[in-house]
Amino acid sequence: MNIEKAKALLFQTKEKATPFISKNKKVLYPLGGLLAIIVILLIFGSDGHSDPQRMVREFEMALAKGDVETVMDMVVSDDDKIEINREQIQQFVDYTQEHDQFYSGISQILNAQAAYYADSEDIMHFRNGMTSKELLKAGPYYVKKNEIPILPDSYSIGVRSYHIKLKTNSPEVNLKVAGKEVFKTKEGKLSYTYGPVMPGIYQVSADKKFEYAQLSTENEVILFGDYNKPETSNLNLNGEMVTISSQFTDETFYVNGKKVGKVSEYKEFGPVTKDGSIKIYGEMKCPWGTCKSPTKTIDEDTKDIDITPHPFSDKKSQKPITKLINDYTKQWIEARKTRNANIITTLADDELNDEIKHIDYMKEFERTFKGSAIGTRIDYGTVELTKEGDRYQVKLLVEFHSKYEEYSKYSHDDDDPLVEHINKKQVTLTYFDEKKKWLISGFDSSYGYGKEMNGKMVVKSKFK
Repeated sequence: MNIEKAKALLFQTKEKATPFISKNKKVLYPLGGLLAIIVILLIFGSDGHSDPQRMVREFEMALAKGDVETVMDMVVSDDDKIEINREQIQQFVDYTQEHDQFYSGISQILNAQAAYYADSEDIMHFRNGMTSKELLKAGPYYVKKNEIPILPDSYSIGVRSYHIKLKTNSPEVNLKVAGKEVFKTKEGKLSYTYGPVMPGIYQVSADKKFEYAQLSTENEVILFGDYNKPETSNLNLNGEMVTISSQFTDETFYVNGKKVGKVSEYKEFGPVTKDGSIKIYGEMKCPWGTCKSPTKTIDEDTKDIDITPHPFSDKKSQKPITKLINDYTKQWIEARKTRNANIITTLADDELNDEIKHIDYMKEFERTFKGSAIGTRIDYGTVELTKEGDRYQVKLLVEFHSKYEEYSKYSHDDDDPLVEHINKKQVTLTYFDEKKKWLISGFDSSYGYGKEMNGKMVVKSKFK
């Protein structure tokens, strides 16, 4: 504090203290020496400024120069819970230098407040339409008037108290400020008000470990605006969800080998991590055994997963189906060669009736047949399992390989070569629970056209 300032304060102290001393001189005169010492110590030891306008100019200069130390020395707090923090002061100084409009606003408010306390006409240039009450309550930093009995008023730069309201959408979420946990949410309490804190820039975050995902989010909260109500930061955790579907809603599905529940119980499943670490499959009890879907991995492109079970997911379950189709292939050749439909035991009634009609036609017109079955290819990778009424049906792609020729009684020539036939068809199988077996119930020749039969789940058979 300089000599001129000290003189001014001493003069103001005298003017203010004289009436008080005159009324109480009998008590105060014996204490005069001690009082004088106390007054001098208060004056020279005070952090306050006697001229608010000059103080604001010094504060503006420190901000303009980026002088953090001076700004920190000039700022005081009214709230015992707030300690003047260098980090927040540095943020404030940086923010004023990076945002000219903010600096101008702070400067205007401080100058208007200083002019008000100094009874200066300068207030007309700065108050910007605010009432006196509004003016004195404005700004994250403000001109604070310090009143001490018998001493002249002094001024300092005060700092407002702010609060942050942290909100999320789930219990058991860790709410953090600057990386430090401040609250853990629970049912009925999904928000927390943090503070009081200084004006500044705060990094807030939320995180929670779910069973199949670690979710987190973060926000930046800038506290240089309205301090009268908490600044709300929404920290909702919205993880990735996937849709689980199946032709059979009573199917049970498993995640990473752990039973989760029925498909019907989950419209969506999650939240999940889409990094390939989560694998899902379905399983269901069927009349012919346990059916299991292929295991599918959740990756960044996964939105929905169909886990309809595969009726023949392993070689053991495929074996009787392969035998059924191979037997049919051989029986079809033999039935036409002998013109005897009773040989066929692999067809359901409708298909068998069609075959009987053709053989009756051959008999009626004395047609003959020569040939042999060569083999089959069955693509178990194209299997579709459905349920029609109370019966299960399966569709799969089959390639029939054979050599044959059918002759009329007028065109028969034993020396004619047999024609090789490769027919691709989508074959429909129906499970007859009362017979405990599958039968072939349909053929679709149009489906197999142009489709390759070289997948990993293609089973090839070659007849001797």
